[in-house]
Amino acid sequence: MFLPIYLQQLINQLIFNIMKKLLLPVFALLALASCNNEEIQDIQSNEPVEIKLNAGLVQTRAAIESDAAGKLTAELTKVQFIRADGATVDWTTATAASFTGTIGTDGKITGFTEYYPTDGSNANIVGYYPAATSIAAGKLSMTIDGSNDVIYAAPVSGSKTVAMPAMAFNHKLTQFKFIVKIDGTTVTEEVTNVNVSINNANTTFDMAIADGAITNFATPINTIKAMTNATTSATASEGIMLEPNLSSLSVKITADGYTEKDIAITPNASETKFEEGKVYTITLVLSKVKIEASATVGQWIDGTNPNDFPVE
Repeated sequence: MFLPIYLQQLINQLIFNIMKKLLLPVFALLALASCNNEEIQDIQSNEPVEIKLNAGLVQTRAAIESDAAGKLTAELTKVQFIRADGATVDWTTATAASFTGTIGTDGKITGFTEYYPTDGSNANIVGYYPAATSIAAGKLSMTIDGSNDVIYAAPVSGSKTVAMPAMAFNHKLTQFKFIVKIDGTTVTEEVTNVNVSINNANTTFDMAIADGAITNFATPINTIKAMTNATTSATASEGIMLEPNLSSLSVKITADGYTEKDIAITPNASETKFEEGKVYTITLVLSKVKIEASATVGQWIDGTNPNDFPVE
């Protein structure tokens, strides 16, 4: 049976309209998916990805102090960072810090804007504090005066697809605190004008960028004061930071009623040296006969304090 021509045209038009309504949303979805894929690809291949740094455990006069979780008790500014990109790094080419930042009490490092290489290669970063006096041949030239806490974080690496791990800063020096007290028998009254200074304390050294190894201690001075115009009490002095791994520490003590005396303080029998990253509390005991000295260890990482040291 044949339909009239006008009816056949009407049916064809209806079918066309229906198909158009069904297919347009499909075309739109395909176009949207295509656009989205292109946008994601552009982000992954071209857009820069910012580097985010965190300080993990800070095994840290003022001495840099951290809590049991390794978080700083106060923010630390002007922390130095050296950056080198690539799979293989030659730190000997560095001649200056790349950028500086601030370590907050929450462990986050802020105050800089750095981006990973867009080609997907690694960024490698070393951290240290304080600033070096010079940088050459892969070494940081450092100067200290007893009040400087030196910390270092070994290189960490990351890329735009693999985030950098937290930087673990560690103390590179040894901290010493002093207590001067009376024996309570031959001396029963408080002694005043107590002064303790360090003999021949080295004030310069080199620290390797690659691993933080410290060498070449030199430039000794006799002006680092551990205690000044103090009295005998059970209160420890502020810590001073000195060259680590010493087998003995020579101090000079003066006090009203006592002749100036040099004392060689040695570690407790369980240790052969005053170790890096540890704090030792030295106790000097005044008597009519002598001044005695001993040592204990506290946080940072506690060392074993020497026995009391007498001062005659």
